[in-house]
Amino acid sequence: MTDQSWVTRARTVITDGDARLERLAAGPVPDALVHGDLHLSNVAGDVDGYVFFDWTDAGVSHPFLDLLVVLYEEDAELRRSLSDAYLRVWAEVAPEDELLELSAAAEPLASLNQVASYRSIAANVEPGAAPEFSSMTPFWLRKALASAEGI
Repeated sequence: MTDQSWVTRARTVITDGDARLERLAAGPVPDALVHGDLHLSNVAGDVDGYVFFDWTDAGVSHPFLDLLVVLYEEDAELRRSLSDAYLRVWAEVAPEDELLELSAAAEPLASLNQVASYRSIAANVEPGAAPEFSSMTPFWLRKALASAEGI
């Protein structure tokens, strides 16, 4: 892939973001408290239940922007199972086909949110203190591009 095609694809994802946000806002799923960095490294659990921690990216937004645990999953079958479980919570709000459409619209936005978050983190930590943060910006940008192409 040439740099130009990458840049063009990135611009398309970003400019399509407004339409995706409008679609989510017009849908039947209400805004909710979102973790903003929801993945298994931010969850602990035992027989008594689960504790979610690291709420530094939390806010009130569309809950489908919190599908990070699904976005991380490389196994297609497990990814579908996780998505189904997450969307099943909203079954009383909308039919499955609409929930799937809203989820697809949200996926690149969730990834772009992570791009912005990790760019900020990487720019504000002491150089060399957390080298893994610098790799997360391109990781999430690739996720945004891939998910936008899948729609």
